[in-house]
Amino acid sequence: MNLSARFQHHVRALIEEPTQERFEISDPAPLDPAALETHLARRETMPIAIRFPAPDVVADQLYPQLEKSRAGIVAELGRHEFSVLRSVTFADDHAVILIELATDRLPAVERHDGPPVHVREHATAFYEKYVETDTYGPFIENGRYVVERDREYISATTCLEGELFSVALGPAVERALENGYDLLTGEELTKLLPEFGLSLARYYDPSA
Repeated sequence: MNLSARFQHHVRALIEEPTQERFEISDPAPLDPAALETHLARRETMPIAIRFPAPDVVADQLYPQLEKSRAGIVAELGRHEFSVLRSVTFADDHAVILIELATDRLPAVERHDGPPVHVREHATAFYEKYVETDTYGPFIENGRYVVERDREYISATTCLEGELFSVALGPAVERALENGYDLLTGEELTKLLPEFGLSLARYYDPSA
């Protein structure tokens, strides 16, 4: 779908303004530490990069597995209510799954809505599950039992460390991760620049 949409975009642009330059590849300059730090300061997001030795498989197998792994990680973060702004994968000697989050931390408690009070069996079970615990509630709101309970993960980094191998990963990617990986956050992304300075430049200068 992305390739189809990109093709449509460039065909429309070419029709509106036919130029030779549209057929030429133009890459941005690779990022240096100062440029990366400028992007980080401007965006005020929390990027997290998982870096590991690239699996020894052909590119036709590697990139779909990286994409599957990226999608699984993003879905798991979303399940724990961490908002992902954008995510991408890179590969060379190492592979990288980069996830950019709106924030790394969430409140210590989360809201959990129970069943309507009039649904007696389920409502009673919900009430009895929480009434003797240290949650806030149960209380009633809009006809439902509600509790505010301790959140399982306050930090996205901790969530990744705890759930990485519970998500749907590509098999070669999972084996590579089991042999060790680096979890880089914030300004630690400068460690990626020697290998992925151009990839990060493309990430921070996205275009159609």
